[in-house]
Amino acid sequence: MPIDSPGASAAVAAAAPTPTQLRQLVEDGIFMHGETCFSEGAVRALRGRANGGVEARVDGTRAYRVRLRLDDGALDYDCSCPLGQDGDFCPHAVAVGLAWHAGAAGQPMAAVPDRDVADMRSYLLGLDKAALIDLLIDQARHDGHLHGRLATAAGVKGIDH
Repeated sequence: MPIDSPGASAAVAAAAPTPTQLRQLVEDGIFMHGETCFSEGAVRALRGRANGGVEARVDGTRAYRVRLRLDDGALDYDCSCPLGQDGDFCPHAVAVGLAWHAGAAGQPMAAVPDRDVADMRSYLLGLDKAALIDLLIDQARHDGHLHGRLATAAGVKGIDH
């Protein structure tokens, strides 16, 4: 899937790191974990940024926010996971880099795996209204598309999507 970015330029897509470049940044185990995250569809809401990079959410143990940017040939990165917070290039950053490369190359993103919708529905039906609202608001904080949909439905004005 191409990079979802209102106003992202061809320069953003062209700046995507290659899988070979990503592999050189980390140990094999971290790269393989990042490949798995990417191939299982854990990278969500990939979009270009004004600084020429991308940002995305990666669903892992928790939802992590990842930002990548090539700056004079060096990959600048930021991830909200514990490893990323320690300054290390993490599997989530690898996954976003692979998604960025795939989007720049016009390749489809990995398909989202089938979920057991009946179990999710049953779980959600068991929650009270306040818990459902909290769940949606928390998710909207990590998902720009959902945030935009909810803000539009609520008639919120002046929100940067």
